[in-house]
Amino acid sequence: MLFLPFIFLAFAAAVRPSLEGVQDKVGFGPRPHGPRGPPRGPPRGPPRGPPRGPHGAGPGGRTEMYGRLQRRVDDILRNRFPVSVSALRFCSSVIEYAWKEQAKQVLPPSQRFTVGPQDVAAVLLQDELENAQLTCQEVMAGALQGGQPWAVDAAKTSQTDGVLHPLGRLQAVDNEDRSPAWKASLEHVCKDECQELVAGIWDARVPIIGSLESKAPTETCANEVVRKVEAHILGCCAETCGWNGAACTFWPFFSVAEKGAWEAECCTEWNVLAGSDREKLCDATLTPSQKVLADEHDLEKSEKGAVLLGQDEQLKWTRNGARNFHSEHVQEGQVVSQEFLLKDRTPSISIQDGLDEGWWIREVLTSSSLLELGDRTSDCPPPFDTIRANEKKADSWFKIGFAHYGPHKAMCGNPQLGNQTDEVTDCTAFIQPSVSVKAKCFSVKETCKIFEKELDKNLKRVKANPESTRNMVYFHKSLCTTCA
Repeated sequence: MLFLPFIFLAFAAAVRPSLEGVQDKVGFGPRPHGPRGPPRGPPRGPPRGPPRGPHGAGPGGRTEMYGRLQRRVDDILRNRFPVSVSALRFCSSVIEYAWKEQAKQVLPPSQRFTVGPQDVAAVLLQDELENAQLTCQEVMAGALQGGQPWAVDAAKTSQTDGVLHPLGRLQAVDNEDRSPAWKASLEHVCKDECQELVAGIWDARVPIIGSLESKAPTETCANEVVRKVEAHILGCCAETCGWNGAACTFWPFFSVAEKGAWEAECCTEWNVLAGSDREKLCDATLTPSQKVLADEHDLEKSEKGAVLLGQDEQLKWTRNGARNFHSEHVQEGQVVSQEFLLKDRTPSISIQDGLDEGWWIREVLTSSSLLELGDRTSDCPPPFDTIRANEKKADSWFKIGFAHYGPHKAMCGNPQLGNQTDEVTDCTAFIQPSVSVKAKCFSVKETCKIFEKELDKNLKRVKANPESTRNMVYFHKSLCTTCA
C-alpha cells in the first residue's frame, strides 16, 4: 500500500504545470489547513534540531516514510528481470527514469508534506512523454540515434547488431525489387502503435507508478498498457487484410502505397516473437526467402516478455514440476503463473529451463491470444480506416486455383500472357503468382463459360474461399451475367 493518495496525479494531469525549475515542476501549493482552520497564536520561533531536508526528514533527506518507500522501489528496480520486447522496454524504461529522477528533486518547504515521490515522478513522466512518439517509433524499429538515457536503454534490444533499421523488421527484405512508393509509405513505422503506447502509459500512470512498491514496472506495463495496445493494433492489422490464420485474403487488392502503409503499422517492429500471431501475419505477405531474412532476429518464446504479453501460448505444470516445487499454487495441469516466473527468487529459471526439465509444457491458447483479444476493431486509426475499403473490393471478385483453371485456359484466356500491374483496379481478370510478385491482368475471351456452376465449382467468391492467395486466378463479377 502506498503512503500518499494519488489525487495529486490527477491534479497534475489537469494543471499540466510548466517544468522550468523544481519548485515550478510540482506547483500544487501548500498543504491545506484542514477542518481546524489556520494555526493560532504567534509563530513558535526557529525549528529545533538540525535542518530538515526536502521532505522534512533529518539532514538533507526525506521523511522516514518516504525513505522506506524509496528504498523498497529502488530494490525492486535493481532486481528486475530484463526483457527484450521493445514495447515493454519502452514503457518500463521511461517509468524507471521518472522514478529515479524524482529522487534528485528538492522541493520548497511549502510542498514538503503535500507532494509525494509518486506525484513528482508523474510530473516528470509527463515531461518525458510530451515528445516521445518519434522516440518510441525509433525504439520499436531499432533506428534510434541518441536521445535520453532511458530511450537508449530501451533501444538496446532492437539494435543488438549495432546497425540502424529505418524500416524495422522489413529492413532485411529491402532490395531493388521494392518500389519507391512502397519505401515511401514505410516512412511512419509503428506510428499508430506508438501513439497508443504513449497515451496508454500516461493514462495508466496511477496503477503503474502506484505498484512500484511491490513489483517492477515491466509487469504492470504489460498488463495495463502493452497487451491492450498490441491486441488492438494487431486486430486492426488482421481485419483489414482479411486474415484467415494463413493468408491475407484481401492483399491482392491493396495498392502499393496501402501495402507499405499496412506493413509500416503491422510488421516493422523489430522484436517480434517467433511463432506468434504477429510473425505469422507478417510472414504471410513475404516470399519464403524473405521470411527467412525477416525471421532471423525474432525473439524465442523463452523470452519472459512473451509470458507477460500472453502471446498465443501458456505454460502448464506437469507432475514432475508439481513435485519439484512444493506449493499449494503448483498443481499438475494448472497454468504456471506470471508471479512464479517473474518473482525475485526465480529470475535464473528460464522458460526453456522448465521445458527441458519437464516442469511445465506449452499449450496453445484458444481464446486469449493477442489477435483474439483485438477482434473489436471498429475504432481502427488511420491508415486502417481507408485500407478497410479493400474488403468491399474483394467482395466483387471470384478466384480459382491455377491448377483447377487449366481446363479453362484455352476457352477463357492464358493468364501468363497478361501484363504486370501494381494495382488490379482496372482489371477484369488477373493472376497472382505470389504475394510479393506483381499481378498480371489478362483479357477474358467471350467464349469463357467459367461462371457456369456446372462447369467448375472450384470458382468461389474471394471471401468464401479464403484458403490462399498463391497461384490464384481472379475474375471480376462483372464477367458473370448470373451473379448477384
